[in-house]
Amino acid sequence: MSAPVSAADRENAATLVARFGEAAGMPFLKLDDQGSAAAMLEGGLYFELQYTESSQRLFLCVEFPGTGAPDTLETEQKLLSLNIQLMARYGFALARAQMGDSRLFLVASLRLEGLDVELLGATATELVEVVRRHGNASLSAAGAPASSDFSTAEPLPEMSNLLDLRHLLRPM
Repeated sequence: MSAPVSAADRENAATLVARFGEAAGMPFLKLDDQGSAAAMLEGGLYFELQYTESSQRLFLCVEFPGTGAPDTLETEQKLLSLNIQLMARYGFALARAQMGDSRLFLVASLRLEGLDVELLGATATELVEVVRRHGNASLSAAGAPASSDFSTAEPLPEMSNLLDLRHLLRPM
């Protein structure tokens, strides 16, 4: 059974979320009473941070809108490449991509101890840029995701020196 979380631990988690928001250009991110903070960014990109007291981890969920693509295999390969890069670069304990209902979720379980919030903010910035590069950030005036064609999208940079971490990801 895990030890109870002190008020100081909760305050640290709230501070961490606030610092993440600042680093990611989302200074309005605040941890609510349920331990979560969410934001909808330009183009419908949705970020959610969830702090769980039982595991003392911070879960980062990023939802990309409009990822319904003609070639889902190519899409999944690009997302897998991004996942591997993020795991290697930022030390996520777990990262996985999941597609369904024209949405993509990138979920990362982040170790609170020794977490570099500035690097995490850079991750958020990188994710926003990836969405823009792949044409998923533009919404119509009605708010519906614009159609996306990943076959003409700019490929993610190759990182051939990385260990193949695909076995850590759950099957699609």
